[in-house]
Amino acid sequence: MIVKSCTLQHKSIGEVEIPRLMLGTSPFIGAGQFGSRSMKYHLRFARDPKNVTELIVEAAKMGITWVQVLGYEFLVNAVEEARDITKMDIQVIGSIGESDFDSQFDLMKRLDAKIILTHGIVTDRLDKHFEDYIHRINEVAIAGAVTHQPGKTVPYLSDYDNVKIIMAPINKAGWFMNPSQQKSLEAIRNTDKVVIGKKTLAAGDLKPKEALEYVADFVYGVTIGIASSEELKETFTVAKEIWDTVTV
Repeated sequence: MIVKSCTLQHKSIGEVEIPRLMLGTSPFIGAGQFGSRSMKYHLRFARDPKNVTELIVEAAKMGITWVQVLGYEFLVNAVEEARDITKMDIQVIGSIGESDFDSQFDLMKRLDAKIILTHGIVTDRLDKHFEDYIHRINEVAIAGAVTHQPGKTVPYLSDYDNVKIIMAPINKAGWFMNPSQQKSLEAIRNTDKVVIGKKTLAAGDLKPKEALEYVADFVYGVTIGIASSEELKETFTVAKEIWDTVTV
């Protein structure tokens, strides 16, 4: 059964409406936070990208038409294929720069990404490379930043006019919220930037309802990675119900 899309209230930056819900792609690359599942996910998705395309298509049909895309060509190909299959305007938030910024930047431009974020490895250095990347992104898209150290980095990002969106780990368990859960929550509450939550399910250790009800008190929206049709339907059905009433 296809779930009808809810009417979600969005903020806009220029002509771009910022999504409150988006499909993440960390499981598709077998990211390390998934522990023993990482290799299984890598084999299922990175080695067989049609499985990525299928889930992006399913998400789009549920009304989740924004994808947070990491700088991997197989993910870019999957988005392009999903656009062809659905004939829908599947939009992209890029997250780039952990390895080869230039090539990943080109991939995001190929997708006509409306929002591009610096990867947390780049952001948390807050050095001249970060500032240069933000400047370059700002010439073609809305610029933002992912942080792995929200309690430390978010207060600094609040002073960067060209950084419009922050993506940060936040979850009820406090996992990945460095240097501490308390400092991270304080920083997120005090910034005037649009904050998108990531790692909201603590790599799958939290149930969607309790996890997303918690983070909805702190962030404007969330990106959620899933690894199956069942996870997609369960998680985003809950997310859409919550974000249809949230006022953050």
